[in-house]
Amino acid sequence: MIVRSADQLAREASALYERTYHGAPSGVWLSPGRVNLIGDHVDYAFGVCLPLATTMATVVAAAPRADRRVRMVSVDPTGATWEGEAHLDDVSALGDWRGYVAGTLWALGSGGMDIAVVSDVPVGSGLSSSAALECSVAVAARDLYGLDADLAAAAMRAENEVVGANTGGLDQRACLYARRGNALALDFLSGGMEQVECRWPGHHLLVANTNAAHSHATGGYGSRRGLIDRVAAALGCTFREEGLVDQAVAWAQGTEDDPEVVRRRVRHVVTETRRTSEAIGALRGGDTARLGELMNQSHDSLRDDYEVVTPELEAAVQAARAAGAVGARMTGGGFGGSIVALCEDPDAATAEIVRAVPEADVYIVEPQDGARRL
Repeated sequence: MIVRSADQLAREASALYERTYHGAPSGVWLSPGRVNLIGDHVDYAFGVCLPLATTMATVVAAAPRADRRVRMVSVDPTGATWEGEAHLDDVSALGDWRGYVAGTLWALGSGGMDIAVVSDVPVGSGLSSSAALECSVAVAARDLYGLDADLAAAAMRAENEVVGANTGGLDQRACLYARRGNALALDFLSGGMEQVECRWPGHHLLVANTNAAHSHATGGYGSRRGLIDRVAAALGCTFREEGLVDQAVAWAQGTEDDPEVVRRRVRHVVTETRRTSEAIGALRGGDTARLGELMNQSHDSLRDDYEVVTPELEAAVQAARAAGAVGARMTGGGFGGSIVALCEDPDAATAEIVRAVPEADVYIVEPQDGARRL
C-alpha cells in the first residue's frame, strides 16, 4: 500500500465530500495513526506508555449542519466506500464505524455534521485506525462549533460507551498530542505527558502490518482488561507496588480466577510499566541498544504472560530480529495487527518479514504531528 501525503489525502477527502454532498466542505482536518514503541496493555492499569504518531493518517472534510443529523461517507485504505447516517439524540445502536464518528460528536456535545473520510490507516492493524477517525472528527467539531472540551476524553467515550471497546486512552492521546520527531511519554497514574526526542542514530523504525485483523470489541482484549480491573478494585493498587504479583495470586485463590493466569497477567502489567519507564530514559539518552533490549523483553512478556501474540505477529518479530533488528515487538492490543522494529538495515528487515509473513505490508515510519486542521 502506498502511503499518501497529507495534501493528497486532503484533496481526495474534499473531492469525496463534494461528490457526495454537492457542495464544498468548511474545512479539512487530519489525525495520524499511532504506533506504540513500548508499553502495551498498561494504559488501563495506571501504567506508562511510549507511542508516536505515524505517517499513515485519516483525513476528514466536514461542514456543520443546522440539525443534529450526522451524514458520513468513507473510503477506506482498500478503496471500499461506506456510507451511513446517525442522529445525535440516539447513538445507542451504533456499534460499527458510525459509532466512532457520531459517538465522538455526541460526547463533545457537538451539533450535526456532514463528513467525508479518507484514510491510509489500515483497519484492524493495531495502528489506531479508530482513534485516528475519532480524533480527526473531534478537532473538526472543535473548530467548527468553537467547543472547549477534552477531546481525548470525548473520543474515549465514543469508543467505550458507544462502540463497546473498553480501551484505556493511549491511542487518543497519541493521535492528538504527538509531535514531529518525538515520542510521547504518557504516565496514566500521574496524568503526565512529555515529548521525548526520538534519538536512535543510524537506525530506522519499521512497522509491519501482518494483515491479520483484530478488534478491541471482541473477547480477548476485554477479558484481560476485566481481570486487571478486578485486581485493581480488590487490592486498591496502582500496579507499581512491591510484591504485588504475589498479593494478586493470593487474592485470586479466593475467587473464580485462575491464580496462575492472574500471576502472568499482573506480572506483565507490573514489568511492562517498569520497562517503559526505563525505555524513556534510553530513548532520551540515545541508547539504542538498551531500547531494543527492552522492546524485545516487552514482546516476550506480551507473548508469554499476556498471551496476545498471534503466530503471524511472532513470525514477523522473529524475522525482524533475525535480520538484525536491535528490537522488535508486537504493537497495540495484539490478537493480530502489527509489529514495530528498530533496525539499521530496513531493506534486509523488510525482506525477511515478507518472507516470513507474505501478506505483510512494511513501512518506514517517522514520528509526525498530532491531529490538526490542514
